[in-house]
Amino acid sequence: MKRILRIVPVLLLLAAMATGCYKDDINELKKDITELKERMARYENLLDALNKRLHVANYEQKDGYYIITFSDGSEVTVRDSSAFIEIGDNGNWWIDGEDTGMPAKGDSSTAPQITIGENGNWWINAEDTGVSAKGQAGADASDIISISIVDGMMTFLFADGRTITIEVAVPEITITEPLGGFIVDKLQWLRLNPEVKSNSGVIYTWKLNDEEISVEKSLVHIFAEAGTYTLTMTAKNGVGENVKNITVTVNDKTYGEWADKALDFIRAPSQYAHSVPSIPGGSTHGEAMIIINDAVKNKSLISLGGFGGYIVMGFDHTIINKPGAKDFAVNGNAFANWAEPGVIQVSWDSNGNGHADDPWYEIAGSEYYKPTALHNYTVTYYHPDTDTGKEEGKTGIRWTDNKGNMGYYPNRTSTWWPTYQTGFENTIVVSGSRYEPNYSESGIITMQPFESGYVDNWPNGNDKDFIDISMAVDSNGKPVNLKGIDFIRVHTGILRDAGALGEISTEVAGAKDLHP
Repeated sequence: MKRILRIVPVLLLLAAMATGCYKDDINELKKDITELKERMARYENLLDALNKRLHVANYEQKDGYYIITFSDGSEVTVRDSSAFIEIGDNGNWWIDGEDTGMPAKGDSSTAPQITIGENGNWWINAEDTGVSAKGQAGADASDIISISIVDGMMTFLFADGRTITIEVAVPEITITEPLGGFIVDKLQWLRLNPEVKSNSGVIYTWKLNDEEISVEKSLVHIFAEAGTYTLTMTAKNGVGENVKNITVTVNDKTYGEWADKALDFIRAPSQYAHSVPSIPGGSTHGEAMIIINDAVKNKSLISLGGFGGYIVMGFDHTIINKPGAKDFAVNGNAFANWAEPGVIQVSWDSNGNGHADDPWYEIAGSEYYKPTALHNYTVTYYHPDTDTGKEEGKTGIRWTDNKGNMGYYPNRTSTWWPTYQTGFENTIVVSGSRYEPNYSESGIITMQPFESGYVDNWPNGNDKDFIDISMAVDSNGKPVNLKGIDFIRVHTGILRDAGALGEISTEVAGAKDLHP
C-alpha cells in the first residue's frame, strides 16, 4: 500500500511534466516535488507510529505548525492550517479553540466522522457545525486537513477521506509507598522519586496546601513542624494531566542548636599552625581532625590561619530557611577595633549521601559586590624551607595567586607551617573570595569590621553577623532559593600580614541554628 501511495502522485507529476513543462516552470515543479515528498513523509511517519504501537505523548502549536510527539520521542510536523477538533469541557465540539455550540453526542469512544460539506463547512457525524473549513477544500490527497481528539484517541484526517487513529496518553504517575506510609522526622529531607510514563514534554507541579513548592519531577522537601501533610503532584502534557495525592506523616524530634561535627579542615600558614586548638607535632591529618571535631562540639576557638584556611561544619538536622528571618550565626573572637572577617558558604545535602560534596553558595555579605572583591581567587603558599622561587634577599613564606601576583608573609619560618595536612607538605593551595581589609597602622594597628555578613567580624551576638540563608548566591553572584542548609564552610577572607600581630586569620567558635 505504501508503495502505491508513493507511485501514484509521482506518475501524475511525470504526466504533467510530459505535456506542459517549460523551462520557466522547472523551479516550480521542483518545489511541487519537494512538498509532495514532505507530505508523503508525514503520512509514512504516522503509519510507522501506528505499526510500532506508539502513542501520542504530547502536542503543541508553534508559529505556523503543530508538533506531534510520540512515545518514542519521534515527531510529526503538521501545518496549523489543519483544523484541530476536540470535545471541550462543556461537552461541545470545539474547532481551533472555538466553541461550535454543537454537543458531542453519541459514543465518545468512537472516532468522529469528519468531512467538509458541500456548503464548505466542517461536518461532524453528519451534522453541520456551522464552522467554515476555508482553505481545506481542494487540498492534495496526502494533506492532513484536520486533527481530532476524542476519548484518548487522536485521528488524522486526510483530504481524500483516509484517516489514521493513534492512542493519546496523558502522563501516568506511580509513587511506590513504603510499608507504613511516608514518614519523616521534622527538619530532615523528604525525598520522593515518582515514575512517570508518557513523560515527553511533561510539566510537573508539586503543591503543599495549595502552595507550589516545586516544579521538578522528583521532590525534595523539608518540614519545619510535626504533623500530617498532603502533597499533590500534577504531571501535565499537551494531551492532559494526571494528579497524585500523597499523605506524609512528620514526626517531632529534638535537635541540638549548635554544629556537632567537623567534616573538613585545612589551615593556611599561621602563627597558630599547631595551636588554637593545640595539635601536637607529628600528628596525622586524621588525628588533627579528631581534635578539630571535638573543638566544634565544645564551641572552642579554632584558628583557620591566613587567607583561604577553612573549616566545614555540620549539624544533626537541617537549618531551615524561614522567610524574613535570620537563620544561623557563626561565633568568633572579634573585639573593638579588631576584626578578622571570615567568608561564609552554605550547602545542602542534595545527593543525600551525608557528605559535604554538593555545590557551595556564598553568603553575599556587605563586601560581595564591591569592585575590590576578588571571587574565584586562588593562592598557593610555599614552604619556606623547600621554596626555590624566592626573590633574592626575601625571607618568609611566599605566596602566588591566580592573578599573576606574588607576596610574602615576611620573616616567617617553618614554625608557621602545619605539618599534619596530608598532601600539603611543600605547598598549600586554597581558594575562595578575597576582600580588601579595613586595616590601619596609624598610631596603633586596627582592623575594622565589615558592615555585615561575616564571621569573626563583630563581637558575638551582634545581629549584623546573623545570617539569612536567602543571602546565598551562586558562583555568578545570582541569588539561589534554598529551602535549608546542612553544611557551613568558613574561610579566612583577608590576605594580609599584620606585623607584630601576625597574619590576619579568622577564628571560629561554633555555629548555631537561630531557630528555637
